[in-house]
Order: sequence, then structure tokens, then C-alpha cells
Amino acid sequence: MRIGIKPDIGESGKLNKWYFGIDFLRCPPSQVGIFRPSIFIWCVKWLDHGEPGMFNGRPEKRKGHWKEFNFPWGIRIEIIKF
Repeated sequence: MRIGIKPDIGESGKLNKWYFGIDFLRCPPSQVGIFRPSIFIWCVKWLDHGEPGMFNGRPEKRKGHWKEFNFPWGIRIEIIKF
């Protein structure tokens, strides 16, 4: 579930525009059957995308940051037959 605005996958953000929001992500595939979501929070504004593909290119400039938090606990419900 996503709340806020964020560039789509593979799309770079527009310059001088604030992107903000919270994204609730599912568990990684290695934890099948466990409810342990992670939260991705971002508040960022790109001032210059830079040239990351070029050798000694100019670096990316941005204000703000993003952070991902993983819940330390998970819930697992299992139904088995004895």
C-alpha cells in the first residue's frame, strides 16, 4: 500500500519537485507465510540527476532522503493436522 507520491519503477523523478510518502511493503519471498511487513518512507527533492553512467561524472544532488524499516517481529499462523 502506498500513501503519497513517488516516481514509478525505472522512472527518474522530476527536478525541483518534492516526493513524499509511506509505502508498506510485503515480506521478502524467503519468509513465506510470515506477516512481517517493512515500511519505506521518503521525502526527497532532486536538484540535479548527475551523470552516474559516465566515468568521473558529476554526482547526484538532492535534498531529503529515504529510509526503509523492517519490523523486528513477525506473526506466523500455521494450521496442521495431528
